Amino acid sequence: EEYVETINLSDSPNHKTAMMALAEYLLAGWSAPFDHLYMRVRRLRRKRTQVGPKMTSFVGKAGNGKTYACKYLLKTLNGVDITPLSSNDFTNTNVRSLVRLGSIHPLIYDDLEKKRFQKNEWESWGKKFWDVLYRDGAPHPQIVVTANDRRDLGGPLGRRVREIVMHASFSDTDENGDIVEMHLDRD
Repeated sequence: EEYVETINLSDSPNHKTAMMALAEYLLAGWSAPFDHLYMRVRRLRRKRTQVGPKMTSFVGKAGNGKTYACKYLLKTLNGVDITPLSSNDFTNTNVRSLVRLGSIHPLIYDDLEKKRFQKNEWESWGKKFWDVLYRDGAPHPQIVVTANDRRDLGGPLGRRVREIVMHASFSDTDENGDIVEMHLDRD
């Protein structure tokens, strides 16, 4: 809660809404390791369903703390500092390789470039992430990304992605940096 409340230090036009967005992003990330279990139950109830749990895209302008939110999410999931995956790692081939490892750890990508949302990128293969790659009863990771740009809400991913928009930005001050470091230093 203290980490989410750091939004009060931002220039957000609505701190409450921005705090809700950050909290929703963290909750989506914390529940992501269990999405394959949700998919299994979903297919037991509706055996013809192909659509999986929603992937998460956390969107906002530069300087709103998305990278630190990624680092905070990873630290709370793992107990150690882990660098999020990069936009360059976000390709169909790389994602498929990570899925084949059989881990339930979410695939957390930071600062997805706008080109990754286009026709030949996530929009084209993302729809198949759960529909085709998921195997009943097998571990399957979830995708969680941050980006500066919104995706095409009417594109092929359609309802398959939960887009969380946060309207806030932080001044690059030593005080703000110290506060974030304090939160990331906690066990």
